[in-house]
Amino acid sequence: MSNLGDIVKAAHGGQFVNELSERRGLAPWQTEAAVEALSPALATALAHACRSPDALRSVIAAIGEPRHKTSFESVESAHSDEGVAAGDTIVVHLFGSAAAAGEVSQFAARGCGLRADVLQSLLPVFASIVAGGLSSTLAERGLDVALAPTEPPGDSAPVEPAPAEPAPVAARPTGGGVIGFLASLFGLRAPPPVAEPAQPAPAPVGAVGGEDEVLVRIRRIVATDAPMAGDRKADLDELLGRIFGPER
Repeated sequence: MSNLGDIVKAAHGGQFVNELSERRGLAPWQTEAAVEALSPALATALAHACRSPDALRSVIAAIGEPRHKTSFESVESAHSDEGVAAGDTIVVHLFGSAAAAGEVSQFAARGCGLRADVLQSLLPVFASIVAGGLSSTLAERGLDVALAPTEPPGDSAPVEPAPAEPAPVAARPTGGGVIGFLASLFGLRAPPPVAEPAQPAPAPVGAVGGEDEVLVRIRRIVATDAPMAGDRKADLDELLGRIFGPER
């Protein structure tokens, strides 16, 4: 799953639109319109979370809630009380408040022909499903732990590590041959073996890179291919800019 659109298509074994339509009494085209209307706002909120490693760590922890994974995999879980509650939590985490999420739903409704209350009821289900798929995608690529903070030291006394066995050192034989013979002849010690310089350890295979690279890769994943007219995008950017504010 390379982006948000792929995550949505893969949800519920590829039956997300049909199952959601059946559950909510919507025609498939209405559900697709709702997904297309909500996806840009959700993608922008997720991309906004990638503005810094600390902000992204918080979101990675939030989407790692196990109920999101089950919502992604199962329609029953996605529409359960627990699944919807988990969706409400992630929506507030991304948009800052339920009121802000309501503004996003109203904006999306103006572009898809569905009522705002319908979209607002779909948003937590949709958000939880996306969170579950995104969490699995990041885990598959090792990006979920790439920004993991270092564990602070505990209060317990540190445990002394067992002494490591000295590694064998490759040496050039310099105490034998002619030098060794001359040293023994004149009562001198043969010079000690000269150790070979240590070789640097090879870089780990498949490393995900530094923090900046991780942020770039995650931004690509949370991008959406949902179509959006230029003026609509400008209006959405203005709305979300007001919601997020300078500090979010």
